[in-house]
Amino acid sequence: MKNKQIIIALSVFCVLLIIYFVAIKRPEKSSVVAGYQPLCKDFSSVNIKKIELYRGSEKQEGVILSRDNDNWIVESSFHVPGDAEKIQKLFSAISSAEGKIRATGKDFFDDFKLTEEKALNIILSGETLPLHILIGKRGADYQGTFARTADKEDILYIDKDIHNEIGLWGDQSLKTEDWIQHKFLQLEKDHIQKIVYRLSGKDFLFVKEEKKIEGDDKTGESKETEGKKEYEWKLTSGDEVFTIKDSKVKDIVSAAAFLRIEKAVDPKEYSDDLFKTSDTNVQITMDDTTIHTIHFAYKNDSVYVKKEGEPAVYKISSYEKNKIAPDAGEFLEIELPKIKELERRKVLDYFVDAEWAQRQELVKEIKADGNTIKAAYALVDGKTYVCFDDGSIVFLFEKDLYETLNKKEAND
Repeated sequence: MKNKQIIIALSVFCVLLIIYFVAIKRPEKSSVVAGYQPLCKDFSSVNIKKIELYRGSEKQEGVILSRDNDNWIVESSFHVPGDAEKIQKLFSAISSAEGKIRATGKDFFDDFKLTEEKALNIILSGETLPLHILIGKRGADYQGTFARTADKEDILYIDKDIHNEIGLWGDQSLKTEDWIQHKFLQLEKDHIQKIVYRLSGKDFLFVKEEKKIEGDDKTGESKETEGKKEYEWKLTSGDEVFTIKDSKVKDIVSAAAFLRIEKAVDPKEYSDDLFKTSDTNVQITMDDTTIHTIHFAYKNDSVYVKKEGEPAVYKISSYEKNKIAPDAGEFLEIELPKIKELERRKVLDYFVDAEWAQRQELVKEIKADGNTIKAAYALVDGKTYVCFDDGSIVFLFEKDLYETLNKKEAND
């Protein structure tokens, strides 16, 4: 009997215990752990209109950003668009920064590199009084940061490296180009419909068309595949249609969407006349008929770009330029005639010039396997230029091919 009473009592106790944990609301965890306090209480980025960043005595070389409606402008870099994502990381790092007070008083500022002359200074201003934040030296484990605000003498130890949070490594100087928008066009590549590429006086038109599959029976389509379309790119220049390397055209389309710039330069030093001296440009048409035109210019062995209708000028790497505007020889799929003289010979380059063959005096006929191949060839600057069968592709070979063709002609 006693055992039954004990079991019943234990059962009742367990039920009451469960009810307690279910019914009694557990206290919510505080956003600030005991002993911690925020670096900037009630921080909000909504009303911030201007950001200044500089290291100690390097104020003149600092970064100045200003808000233009919903966009950020880099004032210290010719007013070009700023990197909104990087700026948001800065705001996030500040709003989440909290820590414990390590020391209080001006006498300790120098020890923690929290004087204005030694700290990373961040000044945020807008509709309210400016907020001046000073970021000092890192903790012993390089995982934390000492920081304070200019209106207080409390020195906080923040449990994260704020320098790294905003993309600064070590004690490197601030670079204005780190805060500009490096994605030049920011296009959706799947919405690119055509690309007109002008190179050396010739226009190449890349057009995306729906892929036609011969013998395709639409009646047998499943609901899963219905509505899905496949596309292919075609290339024309003048009246000619060319076969193109599929992987290369995909590279060109990707480059059109994701072209990256190195830095902004003073547009006063890069006039429209400089861009007009180069006939290289790329015109990109989206499926909503919006057109983006990129102009290229060359100065001091460097490549520069600008968007049509906008003043900003940027320097880009040769690698980036070659991705979006490669030589014709890189994207055309061309087979050479099957003649003995071309065996094991490397094509140095080739370009499209339908008029080239007509301008040459050396138009010869080469017999191969019972066929007669018409060729125009000339020697220029130690290279052999060859065009076959009145085509528009001019091939570049080494000088010895010219000598070989002349020798063959003499023997014939």
